[in-house]
Amino acid sequence: MKQLRALLKGSLLFLCFIYSITALQATTISAAPTGGIAIEGEIKPGDYKKFLLFRLDLFLKSKVVGNHVFLDSPGGNVEEALEFAEFFSTYLFSTYVLDGKSCFSACTIIWAGGVERNLERTGRLGFHRLSFKEKELDIQKTKSALTPANLKVIAFFKEVGFPNSIIEKMNETAPTDLFIIDLRWLINQDLITAISYQPIFLDVVEKRCGVNPTTAPFKSNQSYTDDIKVKFSKWLDCAEKVKDANRELQHAKTMRELNIKVHPSR
Repeated sequence: MKQLRALLKGSLLFLCFIYSITALQATTISAAPTGGIAIEGEIKPGDYKKFLLFRLDLFLKSKVVGNHVFLDSPGGNVEEALEFAEFFSTYLFSTYVLDGKSCFSACTIIWAGGVERNLERTGRLGFHRLSFKEKELDIQKTKSALTPANLKVIAFFKEVGFPNSIIEKMNETAPTDLFIIDLRWLINQDLITAISYQPIFLDVVEKRCGVNPTTAPFKSNQSYTDDIKVKFSKWLDCAEKVKDANRELQHAKTMRELNIKVHPSR
């Protein structure tokens, strides 16, 4: 499995999204008060493995680990962020940026990995194009190093259904700057549904659960009625059942790939 093999890599790309000249805080991975796992601070090499070990330890202690990730990060190592994002996409995680929190630069890759992506009213996303962490004045060397990584990031964004307009804004924004997105901007641009769900995930869920009942109010700028809220709650419950079924399929596939046999209890 790609995600597990990645843990054995001896080195990672020394690439980073730079957003500020101020020092960044170390990553903290902890149990979120509302359930799930919180990832805060700069994303550094080794954090993906740290996350997997923390999640395993949490499971061994409580037997309950929510597939919800809450992000508050200025960015960091791109290759590490892609490891997180691919894992979250494969195992159908939901990602969140809560009110007052920010997810900038490489953090947006992690957020994009969620099959359900949540941005609360005062939460913020920040995008810009890739850059070296160190100063590099050789243009050709910079181009040869950044181009493959940039293509990999763009390919992932496209795979998980990010709107082209946001990808274009990312590429137009200098590494020393940020293109900020919040919920109001997404609604005004009619992008809230497109960015909130991976398209393939949404297509599969709607086959089982019907059309997401919140889609119409977002498009028409109408307020939510109690009836819509009840229907959406039922839709979310149905979507969780679809995710659980698919996680079981993925888990079985992973066991086969790793040649691990699960023996029935005696």
